[in-house]
Amino acid sequence: MSDTEEFLASVLPLLLAADTALHNGDAALRKALWSTTDPLTLFGAAMMTTGWPEIEATFDRLATRFSDCTSFDIEVVAAEARGDLAYLVAIEHTTASIGGDPPGP
Repeated sequence: MSDTEEFLASVLPLLLAADTALHNGDAALRKALWSTTDPLTLFGAAMMTTGWPEIEATFDRLATRFSDCTSFDIEVVAAEARGDLAYLVAIEHTTASIGGDPPGP
């Protein structure tokens, strides 16, 4: 098994669990996946921030917006791992309530 295959096999289940929990209002698993050592940068779909205090607060805010996750999946677009460095580019497919509104079709 290649480094990239091992990375995906170990990380994807954690990401699925963490982001499903986030979309059900709980940021704890997602925060547990992140390093807290600077330099850190979050490039999100609707925001960008740097430093652990700001990133942690962003995850907490996001969790308050989501509930009732009925499905979550990750479509891997690109990934690679070599030694201590790895990356994952993916598209999230989520069905959840945002701000208390019911999930759309």
